[in-house]
Amino acid sequence: MQTANYKYAELGFTHHSNGQDENAINPDGSINTKTGNFSTNYLTASYRFGYESSFKGNASGTYSVNQRVGLEWHRWFAYEAALENDYGFTRLLYNFSWRNYTNYVSKKGKHAWRKSSDAIANSSAEQKLEKESIRLNVDVSYAVNKMADYQLSAIQKRLNFEVALHGSLPFMNRAMFMVSGGYYGEDPYNIYYRDRYGFVRVGISTGFMRYRLSKG
Repeated sequence: MQTANYKYAELGFTHHSNGQDENAINPDGSINTKTGNFSTNYLTASYRFGYESSFKGNASGTYSVNQRVGLEWHRWFAYEAALENDYGFTRLLYNFSWRNYTNYVSKKGKHAWRKSSDAIANSSAEQKLEKESIRLNVDVSYAVNKMADYQLSAIQKRLNFEVALHGSLPFMNRAMFMVSGGYYGEDPYNIYYRDRYGFVRVGISTGFMRYRLSKG
């Protein structure tokens, strides 16, 4: 049974810089990837929508599906001149997230957060804990602006994507194991924007917990 849904528009402004202040272009015309400045400012216009539902049958917990479509636009603001005609100033965006929340029950008085309320501490209520146990994220962007050396169909330069899976074992609290993989046709973070590469990441991430009161 569906329990919640949402949809809304969003407008954001971002300044990004690598913290360097030397010239981005070396005397020989190559990019200064050691100390070269990389900075840009951009607007992001997005439409977000999704829903949360309970599992059918005897399965416990809920899941949510969350999506975002958007446009990233750099042209109205200051940016490093070296990026001209060689950078994704206008990018189409799509993000997808599927999240699974599993139900747990916490007895009265076992956690410090319960003691913050006398009404809770003195009642026979239990805390129903919904912990995010699985999260799947897909992030895709594609540059559509004109570039000197790349046609609109030049996927190897214009496409960025990442698929990430996060999972929490029963003994873990808010922590989750994470593994992700993807491809950057254009490094979105640093002066290495001309590099193209695939990548794999492994690490620890955090999830979410939601508490609901229920009588014991």
